[in-house]
Amino acid sequence: MNKPVLIVVVVLAVIVVLFVVGVGAGVRGGDGSVRDDGDNALLDRLRSAAGEAADVDLDELTADCGDLDTTPPVLTFSGTCELTVRRSDERIRVVRLLSNQALVAAAPAPEGDIDDIESDVDPGKEIKIAVGPDGAGDERAENEKDPIRIVCVGLGTCAVAVLSGS
Repeated sequence: MNKPVLIVVVVLAVIVVLFVVGVGAGVRGGDGSVRDDGDNALLDRLRSAAGEAADVDLDELTADCGDLDTTPPVLTFSGTCELTVRRSDERIRVVRLLSNQALVAAAPAPEGDIDDIESDVDPGKEIKIAVGPDGAGDERAENEKDPIRIVCVGLGTCAVAVLSGS
């Protein structure tokens, strides 16, 4: 076999392998997210093997836009709200939020030196924000991270339920 034909065969073989791995891992072509039908998706299998992260306790969480002492805790604000999570010995914890309006959430990566990760959140969709041992916005942390920022999209007021710790 001559060299150009061999290169074409190798490239085609790599494309086929990548396609098979993508289908086997349950990746959708549109947005690259894990399929949501729950059948043997790679992420679901990894999550079940590693176990679920614990919710952030409400006493480890403060907000500049509302009172977390209400039951259930609901943050009502226009514009932006910042959530601070105290540092902890836990490797990964989760802040769970549910909003009546569209949000943009920005939070520091739980581990490593990655800048804030930003995500658009549709109304009525729960968002889970992972927080590492240094917390988010805790000035006492060894490697201080930014606080979690949630931005109310559009006009009006957002009501964001804090599901963590409840």
